[in-house]
Amino acid sequence: MRERCLQNGFDNFATHELLEMLLYYSIPRIDTNGVAHGLLERFGSLKGICEASFDELLLCDGIGPQSAILLKLIPELMKRYAMEEVAPTEVYDTLKKLSDFFYRKFIGLDHECLYMMLLNNRLNMIDCVLVSEGVVNSSTVPVRLMTQKALFRKASTVVLAHNHPQGLALPSQNDLAMTETLVSAFDAIGVTLTEHLILAGDRCYPIMQQHFGSIRLHPATKQIDSGFYRNFYDIDYKDWRAPQLFPKTK
Repeated sequence: MRERCLQNGFDNFATHELLEMLLYYSIPRIDTNGVAHGLLERFGSLKGICEASFDELLLCDGIGPQSAILLKLIPELMKRYAMEEVAPTEVYDTLKKLSDFFYRKFIGLDHECLYMMLLNNRLNMIDCVLVSEGVVNSSTVPVRLMTQKALFRKASTVVLAHNHPQGLALPSQNDLAMTETLVSAFDAIGVTLTEHLILAGDRCYPIMQQHFGSIRLHPATKQIDSGFYRNFYDIDYKDWRAPQLFPKTK
């Protein structure tokens, strides 16, 4: 198989063959064809394998700690590769730019995570920080820590995003309650919560647009500015699809 890939590249390899070849490096003295097929049968796809937890991978025949680590490296490397395409001077002034950015952040995650993007008054990113993992709701989100972080980094506005790894891009009552709590908390310190996105698969959902409308404060001027939001929501969220991240291999 090594000679085949060196001569012809990877395009003609089936997914199980690529997994089989990868697993050579962690279990070199075993026929990894059966292990690769077992992984795909258990998790249904390469995506399912990448999103499986370390413990779930260890339940598969032939998979030990070394192989599980190797497999968990795949989505992490994919995420790092994808994030390197993001320009540090990007202006995050549209729904599409934000959805594309956070899609990259959630690659390979098998549990809920809440990220907070801090932006200046020109809508350049100051930082993007992970603020909560596990069940994301109003009782687990560190509101005080989030507002302190926004003040310390002198953010003018923030954008939140969390994922529904096994669900739909639709808000629960907990999601809406959490958003209301955070709108009030950020308003109290003069920081605008511009949007709170939910991402699931290749779909997104903008909570602020759908539940708080577009007659809101401009993130920089802090004045009511519906015109800004007409431009900000450059696409219908139902039309957004995950970006194509990886080039065709040579």
